[in-house]
Amino acid sequence: HVRYGVRYNRFSQRTTYNRPVSNTSRAGVLLDKDYGNSEPGYTPQFAVLYKITPEVSVFVDGSRAVEPNYAVDADGVPSQPIESKSSDIGIKTELFAGRLVSTLTYYSLERGNLAYNDVAKQSSTGRSPYFIFGNTEASKGFEGEINWSVIDGYQLIVAYNHFTEAKVTKSNDLTRIGTPLNYNPDTSYTV
Repeated sequence: HVRYGVRYNRFSQRTTYNRPVSNTSRAGVLLDKDYGNSEPGYTPQFAVLYKITPEVSVFVDGSRAVEPNYAVDADGVPSQPIESKSSDIGIKTELFAGRLVSTLTYYSLERGNLAYNDVAKQSSTGRSPYFIFGNTEASKGFEGEINWSVIDGYQLIVAYNHFTEAKVTKSNDLTRIGTPLNYNPDTSYTV
């Protein structure tokens, strides 16, 4: 089975403020409304699944995505849209007439144009928010899930996730490069 698609992306925003502010897309100008647009673009997606037997399949998929990033700093400097690319490769099983379904996947995800709070600049200027723009995070790892329908209407789900890599790979703040992502544990289990 092969699936391929392309998504057209274009973002626009309209912001209304309760009172005129200067930290808009036109720095130094007091505005009560602000507008912004991103450059339009295309993001591809693809997937291939091959059934080795009726119960066992292998798959590979990959995609690119873009999402809005509405971070605007105190000087009116806006962030670029977040761009990501991901790929997965794995195996799926469906046993006992579909009552026992499992997936084991190796994944890779990279997200760029992330905005981090610039706490040092906020402290030194007494203004906020300020951001460190242009950060990229990469994560790789394994995840698995077993879904067992014990009887009709009841399921037991067991999941596992392990990061083999989760770090900042690019930043305008050189001290952040290589730092681990700390929003998830290296290994997690769910029952």
